[in-house]
Amino acid sequence: LVLIVWFNATIVINGCLISPAFCSAFGHKAGETPDELFSVFVSFLAVIVLASLVLICYITATATDGMVVLKERGTNAEPPLTLRRRHSWHVFLSHIWASGQDQVAVLKRQLQLVLPGVEVFLDVDDLHDIGALEQYVSESAVVLIFLSRGYFGSRNCMREVRAMCEMQKPVILLHEADESKGGLPFQQAVDECPSEYRPCLFDGRAPIPWTRIKEFQRFTLLLVAEQILAHSPHYMLTEKAAKREVSRLHGAIASVRVYFPDMEEVKDLVLRRHVTLYASRANPGALAAANELRDGGLSSHHHGHQHDPARQGGGTSTLRVTEEPLDWDSAVAEVRANARRMQKGSSSCFVLYLSKQTFVGEAGEILAAEVRAARRAGASLLLLHENDGERGSAPFVHFFSSTPSDLVDDGIYKQLAVAMLPGRHRDVSLVLALKSLGASRAETRRLSLSAIRNSAQYAVEMVSCATKSWRAPSKGGGRGVKDSGIHLESGTGEIMNLDT
Repeated sequence: LVLIVWFNATIVINGCLISPAFCSAFGHKAGETPDELFSVFVSFLAVIVLASLVLICYITATATDGMVVLKERGTNAEPPLTLRRRHSWHVFLSHIWASGQDQVAVLKRQLQLVLPGVEVFLDVDDLHDIGALEQYVSESAVVLIFLSRGYFGSRNCMREVRAMCEMQKPVILLHEADESKGGLPFQQAVDECPSEYRPCLFDGRAPIPWTRIKEFQRFTLLLVAEQILAHSPHYMLTEKAAKREVSRLHGAIASVRVYFPDMEEVKDLVLRRHVTLYASRANPGALAAANELRDGGLSSHHHGHQHDPARQGGGTSTLRVTEEPLDWDSAVAEVRANARRMQKGSSSCFVLYLSKQTFVGEAGEILAAEVRAARRAGASLLLLHENDGERGSAPFVHFFSSTPSDLVDDGIYKQLAVAMLPGRHRDVSLVLALKSLGASRAETRRLSLSAIRNSAQYAVEMVSCATKSWRAPSKGGGRGVKDSGIHLESGTGEIMNLDT
């Protein structure tokens, strides 16, 4: 942009030297020298440069949005990150290059953003001698295994596995399930592991899923960070107490809890209207999923009512679940009428739960007919894609063949489905599902107004800066550049946080 402005300025100045008439078209007055005209363009160029710098800063801040530093629950401070003298790294990333190199590179960068000061061993950065793999494992407090296709077929990976088991290192299992990205089913990874190492790696230890959806990936980082911290000296309990407190589920001491200050939880969300969730009897698992949403602890802020902590965990009056068929034409007509009257009113939503049993057999035909009727009426659909193997999960591509072709052609899957992950990730799934129903933070309105106010203040200052720079007289009597003296600070003297 700067180069374009500079190029155009050069053309105009050269035109002024050749033809005064050409120059007057750009506001150049008789008697003014081209140098004075040039000063005007320099002033304009300065404003463009300043605006570009602000834009770059904003884009940079937006790009790292969500990668805020983890805080410790209870203290609301950054968790202390300590390391034993005999260790050089907090965590060793064990992976196979062919199917895991890109993922662990992302993992390392993001861990360093959310857990400042963490020392992460990654071969491309820290490996100086392939013959010293065992020594690198020894000098790491925790070993993270990235389970992807071919891991247990790698000779060097097996050297690392042997070393971590012999040294009884704490192990974190991070599982890549997406087969298109080099993943494999978890049970297949267990079967491929040599039997002598299965107790060391898998007994009583649940894997953490690696996903590419921002909200889930952040939560994965949180779980990994908890386990790294749990085995740092600051959080380690006495040997006797540790034996009582070690969680076999995650292989880490359960007392460590961290959080992202900006991460939304179910208890933070509110629905400002009544929503009826329809779960078809012909859709196995839909009722349980809808009840899970209803009972997830959503706060009941409706029509201005204040938050009641006693209601958390006990359901909410703003969500109702039914298996009784709805008159979708009437339901949609009511929603549209409320919209015309600018009233919130109530709404209905068809819950389509996607698992191996969806659209199968006679029940599948009944479900398809119900979905067609709801879509003809213009009803809202909530797609919930089950990702828990124990609840009948199936890859999403499966539904393009199991779903009736007319529904697929009609664009039923153009709408994004909410992935319903197992374990602690389930809470993140509930947040995403509830937000798709219209739930939001109670303070969203206040934050939005604050962002608008800050943006407007900044825009006024930018215009003021441009005006002063353009019109301020120079010592030579022509137009020139003048320091506007503007400092982008808040009323407390801190640098402004520019929101949009």
